[in-house]
Amino acid sequence: MQTCGAHHAEALLLPPEHIDGLPDMGAYPQGEAFYAIRRFDRSEHMEGTKGGRIHTEDFAQVFNLRPSQKYGRVNYEMIAQTLLRYAGGLSDLKEMARRLAFNVLIGNGDAHIKNWSLIYDTPTRPRLAPAYDLVSTVAYTTHDHSIALNMAGVKRFDAITLDTFATLFARIGLHERIQEEIMEEVRVTVQRVKEAWENSFVAAGVPDDLIRKVEAHIRGIALGWECA
Repeated sequence: MQTCGAHHAEALLLPPEHIDGLPDMGAYPQGEAFYAIRRFDRSEHMEGTKGGRIHTEDFAQVFNLRPSQKYGRVNYEMIAQTLLRYAGGLSDLKEMARRLAFNVLIGNGDAHIKNWSLIYDTPTRPRLAPAYDLVSTVAYTTHDHSIALNMAGVKRFDAITLDTFATLFARIGLHERIQEEIMEEVRVTVQRVKEAWENSFVAAGVPDDLIRKVEAHIRGIALGWECA
């Protein structure tokens, strides 16, 4: 995802013996890699204590919702409004746009409110935390073809277009010039993802059958050919 311009937490596919703090993994198939994400809410230098905490809130906490309410109660417009008013403003909105484009292209139907967070680098104003839990759900399911939250009235991957993005950011009251800046981020991200995703998946050790499913997904959605 870094090659696509979006900010994400360090993540690797690792054998369980290389991951600290796991319970007994004897019940899991041997030889399988696990999706490991390095915590971004820790600081080696905070208050002089190694591993000090940096305050972070996922958007279930932001909207005072239970984890079981991570789908359906909030849409991406509400997240965008929060970033604009209370967090990093335009910088965060551009980052959000890049992530949404990435999620649509790889078919990530699990970008619910607990997979979006705010991080408080300073006590007074948060910013959008690095992306995490980025998974191509379409590679593993045959029945779910929608993004996690409502996006300008649209959820199905194959119905999300550049106009969907434009509508989303127009609804939060941005000036047309700012909207166009964000839309340029979307277009550039789409091109970068299309150029880099397959090599990135291969380098990470993703099985070929899953790679082919993602390839078919990208070919079958509007966003995959609108920026050709």
